[in-house]
Formats: sequence, structure tokens, C-alpha cells
Amino acid sequence: MENQKDFSERRERNRQAVALLVTVVLAMAIGVGFVWYDKHKWQPVYQQHQRACENGSLDSCYEAAFMIFEGRGVARDEEKAVQWMGELCKKDHVVSCCVAAKILTESEDVEKNKARAVEYYRRCCRGGVKDACQKMMELQAEEF
Repeated sequence: MENQKDFSERRERNRQAVALLVTVVLAMAIGVGFVWYDKHKWQPVYQQHQRACENGSLDSCYEAAFMIFEGRGVARDEEKAVQWMGELCKKDHVVSCCVAAKILTESEDVEKNKARAVEYYRRCCRGGVKDACQKMMELQAEEF
């Protein structure tokens, strides 16, 4: 009787382990599917913004840069996104200035650059964003 009980318990544990394994494998497959879908869903949007950017739309350039930052429809590359936003900031695209400054001070994936962040916050401040004025002064006052 004892052996039958042990066998039944082992069989039940094995069944539970297999069920758990199947659940994990399915969850991973679904996750990979979502990543694939997300990338391919956003790719045409990125391409549209890129074309509009090439035709002179600063807002589309910003959208494309932000999609690069997030990795939507294109490979994620925070350094490239900050570079694009910095170029847009020089063309007085205020949102790009603010976001680039924030990335340069808060992102763990981009090398911190206080001088560039202060300059971007300064341009953002000149563009009328009051919080940027405060952030610029705080950044100038603190050690980085």
C-alpha cells in the first residue's frame, strides 16, 4: 500500500511540474510573440516619422528620436536618440531640449553629461518651460 501511495504522490508531483513547465513555455512564447508584434506594429509608424523628418518636420524628427529611445519599430539606442534630440534642440525644438536634458541626467544607459544637460535645460527654459528653469538652476548648483 505504501508503494502505491508514493507512486501516486510522485505521479501527481510530476503532473504538476509538467503543467507548470507547459505554462512557463507558453508564457514565454506569448511574450516573444508580443515583442515581435510590438516591433512590427510600430515599424511603419517609425518609417513614416522618418520620412516626414527628412522632409523637414521637426515634430516628426522628435517622434522618430523618441521611438529610437524606446525601441519602438527600431532598435533601442538611447545615445542616438539623445544625439538626434540635441540636434533638434539646436533648432529650437523645445520638447527635444527638455527630454534630452532629462535623459542626460537620469538615464542609466547614457553617459551623464552635466554641461550638455544644463545647456538643454537652458534652451527649454527659454522656450517657456518653468520647471526646466528650476532644473537648470538645481543642476548648476549640485555636484554631478
